[in-house]
Amino acid sequence: MSEGRKGRCGWSWWYLLLLVQFVAVLCPPFYNRAEPACIAMPFFCGYQLLWVIVGAVLTAVVYVRHIALQLVGRPDRRQGYSRSLIFKC
Repeated sequence: MSEGRKGRCGWSWWYLLLLVQFVAVLCPPFYNRAEPACIAMPFFCGYQLLWVIVGAVLTAVVYVRHIALQLVGRPDRRQGYSRSLIFKC
């Protein structure tokens, strides 16, 4: 690692997954309709509920990749990472 980036969080392409969930619900005219209804729930509610679940999965994927990228090349940090690497760089 270069000296300037040592100790700082870097940017990763994995963070674009967080942008996907934001953009998917950004423009309501694309999904603001009642039909088709599924399980007596309008499409609008179902779409937003789906993105709550998908958003949680995408956030978990980005978090796991963030932790994995921090562990690469740092064998001294592999022990006890569950309590010491939460949002540390």
